[in-house]
Amino acid sequence: MKLTEKETEILEILDENSRADLETIAKMAGIPVNEVQTII
Repeated sequence: MKLTEKETEILEILDENSRADLETIAKMAGIPVNEVQTII
């Protein structure tokens, strides 16, 4: 299974800060919160 660019970016953010909330991850990845929630 190949990850999308957005999925990879979210994984990198979580790897650096596993306690980040959805809003923080969304802001760092530059995508909407609901999209982050769907991906996770």
